[in-house]
Amino acid sequence: MTLVKEAQFVSILAHPHLDSCSNIVTNQDKNLVIALSIKGLNSTGFCKDVASEIFAWQIENAEQLHQKVLDLIGITRQKGLDLEFSLSLIIEEKIIFLTYSGGVILKRNNKVKKILESQKEINIVVGDFRENDQIILINKSSIGVEHKISKMLEMGISLERMVSEITLIQQEYGDHNESIAILTYGEKVAKKENK
Repeated sequence: MTLVKEAQFVSILAHPHLDSCSNIVTNQDKNLVIALSIKGLNSTGFCKDVASEIFAWQIENAEQLHQKVLDLIGITRQKGLDLEFSLSLIIEEKIIFLTYSGGVILKRNNKVKKILESQKEINIVVGDFRENDQIILINKSSIGVEHKISKMLEMGISLERMVSEITLIQQEYGDHNESIAILTYGEKVAKKENK
């Protein structure tokens, strides 16, 4: 019996508009989660295409992830669209965080810290995964609520209350491009592959 880690997450998204789309996407293996926002003409249809593409990603290391992200950024630029995202990928006992106009907040051992942030550049960090890590992925448009999210994590507010509070805060800020994922990784039994 093989155990693998799988993302378990709650998403908080802005309502869709004609010129913007926010989404939380996971790959088929559920070891990758990305909080993204795409802005520009026809971004809603392109966002669906991106979600389908990410769902098919099979990534084994940081280099493969970096190449996939470069390809995603390239095609988004070709279409004249603006992309913001942060992601988390777990591979065995390693966790990879990557941002492009986004941020990552980590709660570990009751300590809350922003561990990664970027503006129109790729930032990546690889570290050891720890059980009970709580991860918040945010895009750049969500940065306005970041401080409040960190405070709620420090106070140990329940997930349900946090989601409710963040939704109210989103309405107050009114950016309409927010994409926030609150996630952990749990273990599940891996399916056997037929050879």
